[in-house]
Amino acid sequence: MNFELALLKVLRERGLATAEGPDPLAALTYSKELDCKREAFRLVSRDLGFRDAHVYDVVAAPQPRHYRTTSRRRVAIIRGRPMLAHGDGRVEDLDRASTLEPDSHHKVYATITAELDRMRALPKKRTDSGDVKFFLNHVIVRGTDEELVVIFNVRLLDASLVRLLRGWTVALRRAIPAVAHVWIYNDPSGSRYYLEQDRPPGEVGAKKLHGAAATTLNIHGVIYQVGVFSFSQVNRAMMPELVQTVRRLALEPPLRPQGGPLPIIYDLYGGYGLFGAALAEDAAHIIEVDADETTVANARYNVKRVGGHVTALTMPVTATSVERRIPQFERQGAEGAPVVVILDPPRSGTAENVIAALAARNPDRVIHVFCGPDEISRSMKEWRAAGYVADIVVPLDLFPGTAGFEVIVRLVPAPKVSDDVREPRRRR
Repeated sequence: MNFELALLKVLRERGLATAEGPDPLAALTYSKELDCKREAFRLVSRDLGFRDAHVYDVVAAPQPRHYRTTSRRRVAIIRGRPMLAHGDGRVEDLDRASTLEPDSHHKVYATITAELDRMRALPKKRTDSGDVKFFLNHVIVRGTDEELVVIFNVRLLDASLVRLLRGWTVALRRAIPAVAHVWIYNDPSGSRYYLEQDRPPGEVGAKKLHGAAATTLNIHGVIYQVGVFSFSQVNRAMMPELVQTVRRLALEPPLRPQGGPLPIIYDLYGGYGLFGAALAEDAAHIIEVDADETTVANARYNVKRVGGHVTALTMPVTATSVERRIPQFERQGAEGAPVVVILDPPRSGTAENVIAALAARNPDRVIHVFCGPDEISRSMKEWRAAGYVADIVVPLDLFPGTAGFEVIVRLVPAPKVSDDVREPRRRR
């Protein structure tokens, strides 16, 4: 049974209904939602390989509604008229605002809808197949009431479109002063992935309409520079708890003896260095790894800004890249320094054989961050086969109002069984 099915089972048993759309649990009181999630996680934990681990209670969200710092709308043509639909593609609830998004996001979408309604002619593009498509794929809003980023994901990028969207930018900033950055993101394929990275050679990737290429984020006094297109957790109110949990599991005793060398920390799928910068002052060296060059540059900057020593590698996290680019975990001159690996892959999980490649380098501990419980079982089997077991598990309700869930698992080398305590083989 996966987590979502377990959650539905608990909800049915308690006579609680879910809603359709982007916030299926938001109609419940948060106390009831959290209680159901705790029971559902207890049910699935039995099968996740946590037999000898200390499993903490689910950490509650401090702001369970109106928290999402990234939202989007898909552009749908309905009866010849462009309209903004929810990111899951539903058009039935076009006028219904999600209770998980801040009011400022709703104001952005309302302002853009008004601009769409004023248009007499719709800019379009004829595709290779002959279909005529509307110029706008998605509208993305990021940030909080204090600082917002608006991104227009477009199917074509030309001078007339830029002029049109400059006018929209003026209207947005007049209506919502918190709109500090406005960008065009070019996606000729019209992909359902609203920040698609694969585009034809020679295509312009993005164009600024207003503001800067990065925003700032303050977590526990660490100031991060975050690119406007970089992935970041959507629940900013929960990020301090997330960072603090990873930090505690990475550093708490007995990682190193008193007075021993500081650890070397590998932050894989590290993004802009959310965890690396938070750990930099207590590490001998931080190695940041991510596939996006701009994001890696921000990670390097963020770790250095807090005084950390950093190596930043732009590469996808695959078994081959780990073996070739990280042939052995370097001790950076610190004899006997412990090695900690932080692994925060996307929802789809790690690529094939990545776990085995990492385990072969014998880290002292691994902090594996799961974006959802459903990848845990597969990954735990791979870790056990590679000689690692979970010793601490911390579930966090990072996505209240939905069936989403975040789970942080700390893994350590499995205790070795000496020959003299093994059960003797029976003679035939």
